[in-house]
Amino acid sequence: MSWLYKAALFLGRHLPRRAISFGTRTFTACYHAVTDDPPAHLRHLYRPRTVREFESDIEQLLRMFTPISADELVRHVRFGQNLPRRSMLLTFDDGLREIKDVVAPILMRRGIPAVFL
Repeated sequence: MSWLYKAALFLGRHLPRRAISFGTRTFTACYHAVTDDPPAHLRHLYRPRTVREFESDIEQLLRMFTPISADELVRHVRFGQNLPRRSMLLTFDDGLREIKDVVAPILMRRGIPAVFL
């Protein structure tokens, strides 16, 4: 069993969405919102990760992976540029205000790149 598969099994119990690989042995964690006070439009859809849960996720992920940017992944796929061993790409796909107010400051403080869709 590969390290990527083992990590996905372990983290799959803790992360809110899915872990995928772009055929590059890159772990990708896909988040939606992170907030301690879910907005009305999310309350009945899913339970967002709390700030504490997200910070715990980040701690665990950083123990296992090296964060990369979308540019690094693109250069790897297009030009064969090497990626760090056990690379990780964080993505956020809802572009909510909580991403700007909560997630971005945490990631910026830690120097962790991410993709916001």
